[in-house]
Amino acid sequence: MKISEVKQTKGLWLFMAPVKGFIIDDSMNGELTLSQITFVNAKKLPSARKKLGFTCRISELKNITGLGFPAFLTESNVFAVHKLGGKGSLQEEVFLNLVREELCFLALSQLAYSRRASNSQLALVGEYKTGANKWFMWNLITDYKINNAERSGKIHALKIDKNWHENSKYGFFYDLMKIISGQELSCEVSWIADLRRAAYLAGKSQMTSDLVQAFLWNVITLEILLTSSDDKISNSLPERVEAFIGWASDWSIDGYVERIRSIYKKRCGFVHSGKFDSISIDDLLFTDNVLVNVFYNIVKHIDIFNNKNAVFEFSEKIKAEKLLGLKSSVRPKTFNFIKIHYSENDYKKI
Repeated sequence: MKISEVKQTKGLWLFMAPVKGFIIDDSMNGELTLSQITFVNAKKLPSARKKLGFTCRISELKNITGLGFPAFLTESNVFAVHKLGGKGSLQEEVFLNLVREELCFLALSQLAYSRRASNSQLALVGEYKTGANKWFMWNLITDYKINNAERSGKIHALKIDKNWHENSKYGFFYDLMKIISGQELSCEVSWIADLRRAAYLAGKSQMTSDLVQAFLWNVITLEILLTSSDDKISNSLPERVEAFIGWASDWSIDGYVERIRSIYKKRCGFVHSGKFDSISIDDLLFTDNVLVNVFYNIVKHIDIFNNKNAVFEFSEKIKAEKLLGLKSSVRPKTFNFIKIHYSENDYKKI
């Protein structure tokens, strides 16, 4: 049968694709499952093949003429593996989109764990090439000539090891993955969908070297988590953020209310008028700091915030306490404020 005909057949399909941008340390047993996709080291495939769904040895696949499996296994050190039932031509696109989505989830784990300049871009092998930008400079007055080169794209690899595991465990990442995977039964389906979209966009933001795009994805993520279509967002966004981190001393010291209004104004200026000159790395890093705290305090208290309306109601109660000059009895004492400390180099390039 032709390949196109084989893809039209129905059945239980085992998919595997090489991915890049991260490595899985042996301390993590060489594999990682987030929501649906399992990521596994190439060297572990032979020992894990039964669990993954392979019905024959990896060595047997290597020996099948025309399959190209030996070369395929050299494409990367990490592979994404998943099983799907149905017509092959339909499920292969489902698989590839699931991989892309979960790579964005994994990229989100870099928020507050690493710095943007050293972040990794996780992708299917073949997507998002890295390279170098080159240009020539000639001072026609002094006759000085320079050839320049600067890396483009993300060249670092995220190391999935014990340090990453501990950060993900005590931060919000693992808890968020449990929610997205449907393990928190009290959560409304629509809220899980919102959290999934928020994780996807925030993860894309962590991977890109495009300042404006990263900024836009961050602000949209905050809107997904904290606002509705009925809100006047310029007012509601600062109020909702304040409900989650307004108790921290940085809130008033660093002028969070005006800064949040400013970033939303810049977001609107870009979306509606294409204005982007005023968007700075400082704006982006500020939204990173807001995001990590909003994610943390929502996800770590998902029993309280098991739907989006609970977020709105909580914010209104905090607002009422503030108007009455009362000490907050609504905000959980287990709320946390995470402050990301940046160096001068963090403000030079993402």
